[in-house]
Amino acid sequence: MKNTWLVILLILILQIVLRLPFLAEPFSYDETVYAQIAIRLGQGEVLYREIVDVKPPLIFFYYQALAGDPARVRLVTALLGLTATLLLFIIGRRLVDTRVGLAAAFFYALFSGGFFIEGAQANPENLMIVPLLLSFLAFLAGGWWLFIAGVFSGLAILIKQTALFNLLALLLLCVWRRDFKGAGRLVLGILVFPAVLLGFYFYQGRLNDLISAVIVLGAGMAQASLVIPLLQTLALALKENSVLWLLAFLGLLFAFGRRREIPMSNLLVWAFFSLAGTYSVGYALGHYFIPAIPALCLFAGLAVGKWPELSLTKKARAWLIALLTALGLLIVVCQAELYLVCPPDQLPLARYGDGAIAAAVTIGRGIGQASNPADQVFGHSPTVFYSGRKSLRKYFITPLGGHSEVSVFGRKLFARDFSLKRDPAAMRAIDADIYNALRDKRTKYYIVYLRGDYFPGDIKIILNREGYRFDPVLSDRAN
Repeated sequence: MKNTWLVILLILILQIVLRLPFLAEPFSYDETVYAQIAIRLGQGEVLYREIVDVKPPLIFFYYQALAGDPARVRLVTALLGLTATLLLFIIGRRLVDTRVGLAAAFFYALFSGGFFIEGAQANPENLMIVPLLLSFLAFLAGGWWLFIAGVFSGLAILIKQTALFNLLALLLLCVWRRDFKGAGRLVLGILVFPAVLLGFYFYQGRLNDLISAVIVLGAGMAQASLVIPLLQTLALALKENSVLWLLAFLGLLFAFGRRREIPMSNLLVWAFFSLAGTYSVGYALGHYFIPAIPALCLFAGLAVGKWPELSLTKKARAWLIALLTALGLLIVVCQAELYLVCPPDQLPLARYGDGAIAAAVTIGRGIGQASNPADQVFGHSPTVFYSGRKSLRKYFITPLGGHSEVSVFGRKLFARDFSLKRDPAAMRAIDADIYNALRDKRTKYYIVYLRGDYFPGDIKIILNREGYRFDPVLSDRAN
C-alpha cells in the first residue's frame, strides 16, 4: 500500500489531537493514590510494610520515576499510547495485511484514549498495554521468540495482576497446538522479572509483605459476576465505543467464516481472556476495558480492511452504514461537551458526577498561597487533600495505622492513614493522633471530606476549643 507511513503519521496526529484536552486533567482518584505512594517511597517509606496497596510495584515505580508530577505522567502515558498504536499496526499487518493494520491503528487512535474508559489516564491497565502487545507480537513470531513473549508478559503482571489472563491465553494456545517446547520457553520467559522481584524482596526480608498485599489482598478482590459488568459494558459502549464493538463483531464473523484464509484463532483467544480479566472482579469500571481495546481494534480493522469482501447485500450494507452512523452520532453527542466546553478541572465532574476533585485542587492551591512553609496542614490522607477521594478503605493504608508527611501543592501535609487492623484500640490510637495534631499550634489547616472520611465523634469539640473555623473561601461549609 502506497504512502503507508504517511497514513500512520496522520493517525498519530489524530491520536494526539484527541488526547490534548486530557493532558491538563487533574489526577483521578486512583492516580492520586499512586502519585502519593510514589512520593512517600521517595521519602524512605517501605512499600507493602509501611504503605499497603494491592497493586504490584511497577505502577508505583513509574510514578516515582516521574516524581508524581501530573504533567510528566500525562505526557509519558500519551507517548506510550502512540507506541501502542504503532504496535497495533505491526500486529495487524502480520496477522492479515497492511490495510488491516492501518485500520486497526486508526481505531486504536480513535478509541483507546476514550473519556469514559479513562483511556488517557496513567492507570495500570494503560501502562501494561505496550508490554502485552509486545508479548503478543513475539508470540506470533514463534520459536525462541516465545521466551521474549514470556518476558513481556511477566513485566505486565508486575504492573497489574489481571495481565495473568493474557498470559494464560498464550499458554493455552501453545498447549492446544501441542507445542510443549514453546510453552516451556514461554514459562521460562515469564519467570524472569517476577523472579528478580521475589529475589529482591526475599533478600530484603520483605517477601511476606509482598505476598500478603499483592497476592492475598489482591485475590480477595476477585469475584464472579456478569450481570452488573455486562450492563456497565453496554452503558460505556453506547456513550463511547459502540462503533468499535459492532465492527469488531463483524470482523469476527468474517474471520471465522473464512478461517482457512485468515487464521485469527490467536487473536480470538487473546481477546476472550482480555475480557475475562475485565470481568474478574465482578464489576466493570471504565479503565478495566482498556486491555480489551487492542483486540477489538484488530477485529474492527479486519472488517474495514476487508470491507469489499464481506458477504453482504447492498441493502444490508446500507443498513449497516446507517447503524454505524447513528451510533457514531450518539458518541459525538455524548462527548462533544467534553472537548468543546469543559475546562480540565471540570472533566472529573463530567465523568464521575462528583466535583470533589476540582474542589480539592482549588483547596490545595488556596492553602498553598495562604500558608507559610512552616505551617502544618493536617488531613486524614493525602488523597483527601489532593483529589477528594471518598473512601480510604481500599487503598493507601498502613498495617498498624501510621502517619507521614507528604509534600502536596508546595506544603507539607501531615497525614493520618487508616489501619488494616480496625479494632477499637487501633481506632482509639488514630483518634488520639488526630487530637494531638489539632492541639499542635503549628497545624494551621485541617482538611476533611465530611461525606466519606473517618470523623471522630468529638472532633468538633476539639476544633471549636482550639479555635478552628471553616475557611469562608475554601470550604463549602460555613459553620
